[in-house]
Amino acid sequence: MRKFAGFNLRRVSLFLVLSLSLVTFLAACGDNTATPVPATTTTAAATTAGAATTAGATTAAATTASVATTASATTAVAATTGAGGAAKSVACTAPTAAATNGKTYKIAIAVQAPIPALSNAIKGTKEGLATCGFIEGKNVTYSLGDANGDIPSLKTIGDKFRDEKPDLIIAVGTQALVNMYNTNPNTPIVFNATTNPYVALKDVVKTPTDHGNVTGVQALAPIKEALEYAKIVAPNAKNIGLVWTTSEQNSAVNTDIAKQEAPGLGLTIVEAPISKREEVQQAAQSIADKVDVFFSTTDVSVVDQLEALVQVAIAKKKPVISNDPSSAPRGVALAYGIDYYNNGVSSAKLASRILNGEAASKVDIEKEKDFGLVINLEGAQLMGVKLPDAILSKASVKYDKITPNK
Repeated sequence: MRKFAGFNLRRVSLFLVLSLSLVTFLAACGDNTATPVPATTTTAAATTAGAATTAGATTAAATTASVATTASATTAVAATTGAGGAAKSVACTAPTAAATNGKTYKIAIAVQAPIPALSNAIKGTKEGLATCGFIEGKNVTYSLGDANGDIPSLKTIGDKFRDEKPDLIIAVGTQALVNMYNTNPNTPIVFNATTNPYVALKDVVKTPTDHGNVTGVQALAPIKEALEYAKIVAPNAKNIGLVWTTSEQNSAVNTDIAKQEAPGLGLTIVEAPISKREEVQQAAQSIADKVDVFFSTTDVSVVDQLEALVQVAIAKKKPVISNDPSSAPRGVALAYGIDYYNNGVSSAKLASRILNGEAASKVDIEKEKDFGLVINLEGAQLMGVKLPDAILSKASVKYDKITPNK
């Protein structure tokens, strides 16, 4: 009887061991439950930026168009292809119905000049639309009209687009918006990198919900905040030098805002108006001895010739503060403003809705609120200022070297 009991006990023990092993094997090999992504992992933004994710954190460097961060840069841009340092989620989480209907869409893009900020806006627009399923070479053909800084050429570009009959026009910048509407009033237009569409097309774009065949994401620069940074960089500053282009509506708007905000900060704006980009250096020299700081807004002509302004500022030991983060690699001491890549991504979301069948008049205008602080340590040093720790710790991107735009 004891032998029989012992035999049964051994059989039961063996059965339990085999059963436990089988359960362990199935748990290890047969569990199809998705593992939750750690909260610190940036996924969509990393895909947008083409970045590699390591150890649950995205560490992609900024890929600002035509400007690469030098190997000695102290901080890389996280999860963004712009220079503002703030990641923007992709425009769509899945392809829209229109992107899968077999049609090939024609999208025209108009831009005033190939400056980094506007090039970033175009890049963001294309990549944002791609996340919505509108992929260049697959179901989208793009027609790019670049005026190369010559504003009158935008009308010629608009006339060309009218003949091409695109499904949608992307207007990158204020002057592009005005000319595209004047030449193509019946084609849906989506804008980005535009300071104030309510001024640029005041008879058409009246409110965020009343805007005719035009919609987009307004890119109004944080003028007051940038001037506040100027006071931090140069505490004793009183006079701010501002070179601006009289033929650019966006620049006129920014200049007016600067003149309104400056007195409340104990500052005076010293203007140097120009009519064309070739006058930037001469204009900067004309006021260099009268100012403590140079201020560069989002004036396309001035940004196009930024190296000329930086050259004067370095010679006179006057820091340059900018509203364009993509100008930081080119030598401005500090830039606080809109990341135009992200602005392009935001506008792509609206464009995809129109391609998907919504009327542009029913797609509300939005306002970009994605700002970034970027600094250039070499630029600041050559301009005779030492950036305080408060700015060094807050900057999302730091450049060690000046890299002129080519």
